[in-house]
Amino acid sequence: MKSVGYRQVWDYLDGKGDFEQLRYRTVVATRQLAKRQLTWLRGWPGLHWVDTQGEDALSEILKFVREFGS
Repeated sequence: MKSVGYRQVWDYLDGKGDFEQLRYRTVVATRQLAKRQLTWLRGWPGLHWVDTQGEDALSEILKFVREFGS
């Protein structure tokens, strides 16, 4: 299986490490996946990034959608 966490859980169930190692390896695998996803997204031409933590996030998204639809 290729989903994040499966390999780490199988190793844990097979006795290859303790729970802390399972947790650590799962966190590492998740970060690696996120890094690959960001690299992939950065390759999209015209990608519009939105700071979802910013105060104007909703208005920025609505503006983009309106402009995109016209």
